[in-house]
Amino acid sequence: MFNFRSIRSKFIFAFTIYLFVVFFGILAIIYIFIGGMLTQGVIGEVVAYTGQGANRMDGWFAGKRATVDSMYHTFVALPNEDAIHQALQNLTDGTTLHYVGFADERAIFGADITLPDDWTPLIRPWYIDAMANRGEITFSSPFIDAYSGEIIISISRYFGQILGSDMVYSIDIQLSDIVSILHDTLYISGSYAFLAEQNGRILAHTGDVQSGTNMHDITAYQQFLNAGVGQDEPLRIRDDARRSWYLTYHELENGWMLFMAVPRSFVQFDTIILMIVAVLALIPIMVLQILMFWFAFGYIVSKPLNKLKNDAKQISLGNL
Repeated sequence: MFNFRSIRSKFIFAFTIYLFVVFFGILAIIYIFIGGMLTQGVIGEVVAYTGQGANRMDGWFAGKRATVDSMYHTFVALPNEDAIHQALQNLTDGTTLHYVGFADERAIFGADITLPDDWTPLIRPWYIDAMANRGEITFSSPFIDAYSGEIIISISRYFGQILGSDMVYSIDIQLSDIVSILHDTLYISGSYAFLAEQNGRILAHTGDVQSGTNMHDITAYQQFLNAGVGQDEPLRIRDDARRSWYLTYHELENGWMLFMAVPRSFVQFDTIILMIVAVLALIPIMVLQILMFWFAFGYIVSKPLNKLKNDAKQISLGNL
């Protein structure tokens, strides 16, 4: 038996399915092409921010290196230990300690400090690094200062024979000062940064990761290291809390690496807004098309079919 309502329902159902396919197809195109371009643009900004942060760190360290270099001719001209002590006192401030160590185990500090009786510069990281790289400025890995007990990093250089013995000049920088500079490099809300050596050892971190931790021991950073990405090539990682980040790095002039991690939500924020706008725009259009089809079907298809149905009924009754 001819059932017009059934035919109409099937037509409307098929048309609705068609509209849904078109709807999600358009969203997919918008997400892949337009959203992809927006995401790449933001990733480019993240890379630029990392480079700016690296330049800021390089500039800060360059100032420290310049201080070390400038002191060479000063120390060569000084006649005795008292003169060296006075020069070191003039340089030492509340955050940076200046001092020298000699091969004969003497040491002169720019501040009045008391060290253990068995203390000697010959076994300290700053002295060993400088002697192993004579004439070059060296940056030590973080170590615990024998006097203050704080974690510090030293910038040192071998100055040659002064006052009858090989001398190394060094500056102590507190790790907290470096972390403060790292915080200043964070231009993006919710991001974090850290410094690491080429072997993956983390020197300073703006988060809760301890200095001395190796990147290989942190799952999220393992993903980055295993991927073998190069400088300024962001990679999406996921931490133990299942949060997604885009991680990139830029190498500093002293060989250290500045890493910056930016939340995925920031990188894809513009794409998310775009998709919301697209959905809000497409839903009314889709509903309107369904209504238009409903009325069009009623006037173009159903009316002729109803007339044919009535005519057929009249014929069967013998009225025509």
